[in-house]
Amino acid sequence: MLRKTIVIISLSLILPCGSSARQHSANVDSLIECVSVRSKSGDFDAVASGGRRLLELGHERNDRRATLYGLIYTGHALARRVDDSVKYYYGKALDMAAEEGDYRALTSIYNALAIYTSEMEMNYLGGLSYFKKALECAERSPDSHSYPVVLNNMAMAYYLRADQSGLKYSLEVVDIGRERGDSLLIYSGSFVTSYMYYLAGDYPEALGYIETALATGGRYVEYAEAYSLYANILVKVGREHEAVAYYRKSLEHVGEEKSNTLAYLNYGSYLIDKGMPRQAVDVLEKGLDFIDRRNNAFYRYQLYQRLSEAYEAAGQPGKALAYYRDYHHEYDSIFNIERERAINELRVQYEYEKQEKELRDRKLDLLHERHKLNATVFAVAVLAVLLVVLTVAYRRKTMRYRQIVRQQWEILCKERRLDEMSDRLAEESQKYTVSSLSDEKGQRLFQEFEMLMKSEKIYCERDVTIDKIAKRLGTNRSYLSQAINANGGMTFSQLMNSYRIDEARRILSDRNNDIQIKTLAYELGFASSETFSASFRKSIGMLPSKFRVEIRKMYDSDAC
Repeated sequence: MLRKTIVIISLSLILPCGSSARQHSANVDSLIECVSVRSKSGDFDAVASGGRRLLELGHERNDRRATLYGLIYTGHALARRVDDSVKYYYGKALDMAAEEGDYRALTSIYNALAIYTSEMEMNYLGGLSYFKKALECAERSPDSHSYPVVLNNMAMAYYLRADQSGLKYSLEVVDIGRERGDSLLIYSGSFVTSYMYYLAGDYPEALGYIETALATGGRYVEYAEAYSLYANILVKVGREHEAVAYYRKSLEHVGEEKSNTLAYLNYGSYLIDKGMPRQAVDVLEKGLDFIDRRNNAFYRYQLYQRLSEAYEAAGQPGKALAYYRDYHHEYDSIFNIERERAINELRVQYEYEKQEKELRDRKLDLLHERHKLNATVFAVAVLAVLLVVLTVAYRRKTMRYRQIVRQQWEILCKERRLDEMSDRLAEESQKYTVSSLSDEKGQRLFQEFEMLMKSEKIYCERDVTIDKIAKRLGTNRSYLSQAINANGGMTFSQLMNSYRIDEARRILSDRNNDIQIKTLAYELGFASSETFSASFRKSIGMLPSKFRVEIRKMYDSDAC
């Protein structure tokens, strides 16, 4: 649903206005309108062809409008995949639109860039930055439809992040849709609002909005995704029999949209919760195959996580651990701590600027009658907003630390359980592999390498090198390096650092170990305590001293 909806409504922004016919040739106007229709129907081969023809007309006739929309359409046609040329065409179009003062085109380009950056490049910080610019241009655009379109796409971006902060945007989209009688805005806004309430645990509200979405969506509905969310909500309100039927219906409606992966993810999660791990594995593996065949990363990390849980419950710790490592790697690459911090700061900045704009508008309305009083109120309001921003920033930082510690605590608990299961199965010679490669010798060498690391903790030696370890294992540097890269997914030095940080994490979590940070750094083989602290903060998200204090608080409230 989301990808299809986003593409359609974003492309609708670039339909030519009525006055364009007076400024440019009828042939160019006709071609732009024709390509718009093709873009809304999803015929991107025709969009690419039309974009090329517009660029040719722009060059032949020195027609800037034809060139501008030729660049935009070419960018749209290429944006179906990650391609450096996408940013090139949109960048050229931005320069032209800025020179012309064409806010309609600027809104369209920034909106398209936001979608491409968020969905294809998985860069949500960059995507939100572009959405912010698109909203600013939409407010100055002569097209009154552009603002709710961008707002709707922005709400969907929060939906893809499972971020409840998008609720206020989706509710605004619903209000605008109802005011204008726009079924697409009502449907998409209601769908995202339903999901936001579901995340917040307000299931009656979530149920009402998903039923509104299904009732009003018509041809826009992506049933696999919608039925899957509907089933999740039905489980929470005690209508489990109906939920199972909708889970199965969602799988019957899986199409080509990446968001349809949720049909597999949600049903697989339900089966795990109901104690049916083997059935869950079958469903989740199909979801992973669905993602891999479409070469996109959406929801992959969640599938890895649930597959790890399903295999663990099914008594297969080897596969459980392999998928858990895949999940941990994918999660860290998407939800980088520094990037999350920047996103939070951008969100606060956006809210501050929005409130500031509302205050300015209010000041203009009252300027003639209460100029002096309004100026005082405005100054006080700005100070209040600043105070709120500072308070929110502090609370977000505290919550972020708690989330990091909670995640690390869960990792430690899961590692302990998996280690216990692996030790028991090791007596029966049931070894697991960490790579899907067919090189059995390489896998065996990597297993011997890991056993050496686990038993002797060679990674703590200050002068450890790959040559020394290769000699101990009776192999050569080149083959060991290949085995590590293929089976561990990292270089030798990266893997050594990972072992050291994991060891530090375990030691710092031990209430009976009060080793000094400087001493710990030395014992783990780091050159200095500063180097250790920097590496630990980059990997975990906070300094080791802070981590020790926070993780030990978990012992007072939780137990593995």
